[in-house]
Order: sequence, then C-alpha cells, then structure tokens
Amino acid sequence: MYERLYFIGYGFDLHHGIKSGYLDYREWLEKNNRSLLEDIDKLYDFCDDDWWSDFEHSLGNIDVAKIANEIYAERRPDFGSEGFRDRDYYEARIEAELIFDKLYKNIRESFKEWIKSLDKGQEDKMVYLNINNAAFINFNYTNTLQDLYGISDNDVYSIHGNVAKGTNLVLGHGKTEDQISPKKPVMPEGLSDEQREKWLDDNATDYSYDITENEVVSQVLKQKKDVAKIIAGNERL
Repeated sequence: MYERLYFIGYGFDLHHGIKSGYLDYREWLEKNNRSLLEDIDKLYDFCDDDWWSDFEHSLGNIDVAKIANEIYAERRPDFGSEGFRDRDYYEARIEAELIFDKLYKNIRESFKEWIKSLDKGQEDKMVYLNINNAAFINFNYTNTLQDLYGISDNDVYSIHGNVAKGTNLVLGHGKTEDQISPKKPVMPEGLSDEQREKWLDDNATDYSYDITENEVVSQVLKQKKDVAKIIAGNERL
C-alpha cells in the first residue's frame, strides 16, 4: 500500500530542460520530416501555433465536409461512362481511407521517434521528491523519473505509454462522433407534399459521397483516446 501519490505532468519535463512541448515536435518535424508536416497542413488547413500548442486535441478538429468534397471531386464516379462499374462507387471512400491511414500512421511513428530523440533532462534541475513508498502517475511519455530520480518502473504508472519501455504511446483527441460529423439539415415541420418533395430534392446526397464522408469521420474518430481502456489498464494502482 503506497503512502503518497505524485501526479507528473507536462511541466515536470519542461522544468528539467526537456523540450517536450508540441511546438517542439513541430520544430522537429520541420528538420526531420518536412513532408509529414506538409501533409498535416494539407488536411487540417494551415496549422498555426495555437493548433500545434494543443496538438492532440487539434487532431479532432477537421473540416470533414471540405476534405470529403475534395477527395470526392477527384474520384467522382462517372455514371455515364461505358466503363462504369459498381466498384467505382467506392473509389473516393478507399482514397480517403488510404490518405488518413497513412497520415496517422506517420504521425505516430514520427512522434515516437521525436520522443526518443529528447534529452534525458538536467540533473541540476532536480526537485525534492519523497520516493519512499510512493507511486507516480506519469502523464509524460519520457523516462525522466527513472533516469534522474532512480525510481523503479514498478512505481511509475505511465498513463500514456513510455518509449523506454517499448509500450504503445497513447496519442489522440477526446471528441465524439457527433462532434466530428458534419451537421445534417433537418426537414422543417409542417411542409406540404410539394414542399417536402422539393426539400428532399434540394438536400439529396450521393451514396458515393456519403460513404466517403463517413470514412473521413471514421478515420478521425479512430484517433480518439480510449479513456476507459487506459483506466482499466492501470487498475493495479
């Protein structure tokens, strides 16, 4: 039974001189993976300092309709073509899946590389911690507690993963599907049959576009942090 509990967050590493802020990650990308930085800007529009300062949350902020329309415009089925096949309905959706799957895979791989490249921290910045019979809830990805303070891995609960331990890093936003999905128009009440038919015609959508938009939503939703899983994985505390 632990006698004391420490919560270690973002400021802890910064205090020890570790450049572990999200703006530092962007700077690292500028030097080491410029193409990925350009891909992020392309899909999320130009990403300024505010966007990067809240990087994980920003992953859930995307103009789904804009992206889906851009992809669909390039992969729109040509229904009048003699070569049209049923599979043509799905080309835009598949393209959306490939684009986002590649982007998020590259983000996670580069993020891990960046964390591995960070300095260990400065010993002259160490603070007093009573580590006797203490547990540490660590929200950072680094090994600062172990490297500088000699704390046992058994007493450090790395909530978001730890590069040194080789665990998967938890990286993502907290948005729900309703918050990500574009708002759909709602038919007004009290319309006549003629008005209702016109409203349906005006707001009709295309199946191929709909599944493309749904794929974009699905891909962004996959980047949501699974809080329940994180909690379940640390029940031993």
